[in-house]
Amino acid sequence: MILNMSMNNKVEIERSGDGSDTLYVPALDEHYHSVNGAVTESEWVYLHQGFQYLAGGQGRSLPEEELPPLRVLEIGFGTGLNSLVTLMEAHRCRIPVSYYGIEKYPLPPEVYSCLNYPEITGAQGKEWYHSIHTASWEEPVRISPFFELTKLRRDFITAGLDPVPPCHVVYYDAFAPGKQPEMWEDPLFRKLYDRVLPGGVMVTYCATGRVRRGLMAAGFKVERLPGPPGKREMLRGIRSI
Repeated sequence: MILNMSMNNKVEIERSGDGSDTLYVPALDEHYHSVNGAVTESEWVYLHQGFQYLAGGQGRSLPEEELPPLRVLEIGFGTGLNSLVTLMEAHRCRIPVSYYGIEKYPLPPEVYSCLNYPEITGAQGKEWYHSIHTASWEEPVRISPFFELTKLRRDFITAGLDPVPPCHVVYYDAFAPGKQPEMWEDPLFRKLYDRVLPGGVMVTYCATGRVRRGLMAAGFKVERLPGPPGKREMLRGIRSI
């Protein structure tokens, strides 16, 4: 299926290896998610190696009002898939989350409404996915008892991060360096480092040597980790305590 995002920009919906949809951008010859499995990649790279790594992936018995929220920042909000799987995990573990997503080019309804993530995640996931995309921009919106979302429409390269408080986890999900090299420059990693709390982490699917060195130069302790299906490695940067 080919969909118009604007007069000069089209995307195509493709079914990835795990049965979930991804978007293909012909103008960039690039996909939003892995063709080997969109949901699988999101869960492995961002949820497992980022959110669960920091939160411990364990259920928490304290009442919500007694728990400080775990703050997550996503660079490249895109289809909203990473926020959806994080929301679902927050409910499973009863962990309050404040989620910040930065996106320069939000998807229009005629695009995100055609993706099959609601079919995969069930009735509750369908309701949450709709709420994620219809939430107002530039202000916090309570999506569920455990998930508050703030979507920021801006260019991460030029914009400051003043609306975003120091975060525990950063998801870095920009297009690949070969397609969008300006999103992988060292000054941006330093900007991110300043927004990560001591002991916090930054995770990305990209594992090139240039990106690894840039994260290290910014101050992160960088770990090479096994990647999702079809990708040998990914990176996790840790800010020392």
